[in-house]
Order: sequence, then C-alpha cells, then structure tokens
Amino acid sequence: SYIQENGKCASNQTGIYNDSFKEGLKKIVDIVHKNDSKISSQIAHAGRQTMPYLINGQSPIAPSALPADPLYNSTPREMKEDEIYETIDAFGKAAKSAPPAVMSHTSFPSHTGPIELSKIRRSSSVFALKCSIPTPKSNPSRTT
Repeated sequence: SYIQENGKCASNQTGIYNDSFKEGLKKIVDIVHKNDSKISSQIAHAGRQTMPYLINGQSPIAPSALPADPLYNSTPREMKEDEIYETIDAFGKAAKSAPPAVMSHTSFPSHTGPIELSKIRRSSSVFALKCSIPTPKSNPSRTT
C-alpha cells in the first residue's frame, strides 16, 4: 500500500495514505479472517520507480535525482529535506493506521528485506533511526 499520493507505483496498487481507505481494507481483512486466514500489507513509497501518469501528473521524487530504472523512463526530482521528513512521517502514520485494526501483519520494504513494524516504535524519529536516516536535533516541521 502506498503511503502518499505521489508514492504510487502501479495503477492497481492499494493506497493507505488517508482514512478513506480503511473501510474498504477492513472489509477485505474481515473476509480473510472469517475464513481462518491471515493477511498482511506492505507499506511503501515508489520514489523514482513510478511514472507521472500514476501520480496525477506530478514528477516522481527521490532522495537524489539519479536517473530511474529504464522501465520508468523518467528522472525524479530530488526531494527537499522537509519532503524526506514528511515521507518518514507518512510511513509512521500508515503503520499506525494499518495494524491491528486493518491488517494482521504489516511490514515495510528496506534494502535488507521487509522489517516487521511491530519492531518499530511509534515515534517517527525512532522510525528514522531504524531506517538509518539522519534525524536533525531540531526540525520545526517534525511532530514527534
């Protein structure tokens, strides 16, 4: 599930960036649980691996403006520092809204493989540390 409107990488990908998705996701989860099964969700942001038509004509964004994978054929715009922190916060918000009310298990992709969100504290600054993203001592736009 993509965590921000500009983080969608496929036309049929499920979003989880606001509460409007909760009811539909909950219906799916309830059906799966009713059949004695479990379901999981992986939260993600496409970054450079998307195309403008998937993100309402916006340019893809990434921590650096390196050319995208040839499949996507576009160079992303380099994210501003505040956008990086907004994305970190969006991961935290999505993680809090998904389990346990919506999903049995939620993970997010990392370069070492999926990491269970149950191992990450609610504070987005702790989330940033777990992701090895530097967190400045003072950032007025942060809400931790």
